[in-house]
Amino acid sequence: MKRAYEEIAHFIDGRGDGRPHLSGYCRGSKTPRLGGKKRLGTGFSLFRRSGKLSRGVGSGKSLPDAAFSKGGPGALPVTFACRFYQVPLVVHESDAVPGLTNTISARGARALALAFSAAAMRFKKVKGSVTVVGNPVRAELLQSMPPEQAKTALGFNSAKPLVLILGGSQGAGRLNDFVLENFDSLAAKFQILHQVGKEKFKDYQAQYDFITKNSSPAAKSNYKFVAFLEKDLNAAMDAADLIVSRAGAGAIFEIAAKKKPSILIPFPDAAGDHQTQNAYEYAASGAAVVIEQENLLPSIFISQIEKIINTPDVRNKMSAAAGDFFTPDATDKIATLILELWR
Repeated sequence: MKRAYEEIAHFIDGRGDGRPHLSGYCRGSKTPRLGGKKRLGTGFSLFRRSGKLSRGVGSGKSLPDAAFSKGGPGALPVTFACRFYQVPLVVHESDAVPGLTNTISARGARALALAFSAAAMRFKKVKGSVTVVGNPVRAELLQSMPPEQAKTALGFNSAKPLVLILGGSQGAGRLNDFVLENFDSLAAKFQILHQVGKEKFKDYQAQYDFITKNSSPAAKSNYKFVAFLEKDLNAAMDAADLIVSRAGAGAIFEIAAKKKPSILIPFPDAAGDHQTQNAYEYAASGAAVVIEQENLLPSIFISQIEKIINTPDVRNKMSAAAGDFFTPDATDKIATLILELWR
C-alpha cells in the first residue's frame, strides 16, 4: 500500500499538477512532501490516528483539493471527513474482495478505481464512476535484464531453471515449512531462491541447518534463502522461470508486470478470503495455477512445477497471459482520476 501511494504521488508531482502530501501510511513515521501547484491529500493526510484533523485541514484554508484512499483501518474517519467537508475522494480497491473500509468509503467517493473487475459487483450504492485500472507497481520493476544474466548475478547456474518462492516480507510459515519438509525432493530437481521473511529468518536458518544436515551438496547448491528481497527483487523476478507466491494483489500485479508464470498459494486466513478470490480471478486469465493450502501436497506441487518448466508451450502461454493481464498505466490512470476532480 505504501509503495502505491508513493508511485501515484511521484507521478502527480512529476506532471507538476499537484502538491501531494502523504502521511500515516508508514506507522506515522514518514511524511514526505513534494512540490507542485496545488495541495493533494491522501486519505491519511487529513487526520491523525486519533481521528482529529491534522495540519489544520479543517480550518477551511487548508482543505485539500482532492483526497485518495486505498482503505485500511485508519482511513474510515478520513473518508467520512471528506464527505463532511465535501472534499472530492478517489478510492482504490486492490483486491477482488473489497475490505470493509473501502466498501463504506466508496459510497461517498467521486470515483472508485478497481484492480480486479470482479470487485465491481461487491460494491453497492456507489454513486461515483467505477473504473478498472489495475494496480500500481514500482517503476523499477518495469525494467528488466535477461534471465541468464540475472541468474548469474544472483549466484545461480544460468543454464538451469530457477523457481522463485515469495512469502512476503513477513514470510509464509506454512509455505516455509512445506519447503523444508520436502527439501530433498525440491532441491534435487530445481534451483530455488526462497524469500522466507524477516521475522522468520532466524528460526528458518536453525531448522534448515538441522533438516538438511544429511542432504547432498548438489541439493544444497541449488537452494538459497534470504530474509527479504528488497533490493534484489527485480533481479530475482527476472531470473525466475516460475514464481511461487501468496496471492496478495501487490504480488500478483508484480508477477504480471514481469510476465512470469506463477503458482499461487493463497493465504486462507486473509480477511474475507480475498487472496483466494484474487488468485482465481488472475488464474482465469491463464497466467497462473492455484493450489489452495489444504491441497498443498508434494506430488501436486512438484508435478505443476515440472509441467510449467518442462513444457515451453505452457510456459509461453502463461507468460503471454500475465503480460495481457498487467496494466502498465495503472498509476497514470489513478493519478488522472484524482487530478480530474478539481479541473
